[in-house]
Amino acid sequence: MKEIIKIVFPIILFLGVGFMLFKTFKKIEQKNTIALQIKKIPDFEFLEIQSNEKFSSKSLKKDIPVLFVYFNTECEHCRYEIKQISHNINKFENCQIIMISIEEPEILKTFTKKHNLLNKKNITILYDKDLMFEEIFGNCPFPTSFIYNKKRELVKTFKGEVKIEALLKYLNE
Repeated sequence: MKEIIKIVFPIILFLGVGFMLFKTFKKIEQKNTIALQIKKIPDFEFLEIQSNEKFSSKSLKKDIPVLFVYFNTECEHCRYEIKQISHNINKFENCQIIMISIEEPEILKTFTKKHNLLNKKNITILYDKDLMFEEIFGNCPFPTSFIYNKKRELVKTFKGEVKIEALLKYLNE
């Protein structure tokens, strides 16, 4: 019995360590792939909450910076950041704001109406029905903001709540 344990235990230990290393390298590889993928605005397709029509990377306005905000209506930090954007919307005139959530369109409509974001010419609210955002942009906490310049190059990523001044600084570069 002791001989079997002496043989089996190292094999199990070796396989366990090997599996953990494999998973770690796979995760690093995925993170590097996403980092390369988001250097330019990646291809995406989500549903616009007002029209329920598809909105994709091809739908973005040309030659202006883009701010993507990944949010959840129940997130206190998201609510604060979105409230600040709403109160300072005139400072965002020269960019396009794309807000994306995994929540149902009716919840998003109620939320955006409350924060006076509906029918703003430079704000688009999208529903990630198929839960593709994190596959495209990576694992993100709420809120996460991605800022792209006029050339569609990633300028800055903010994970967590960010002040309006910081967003504007990078949007105006």
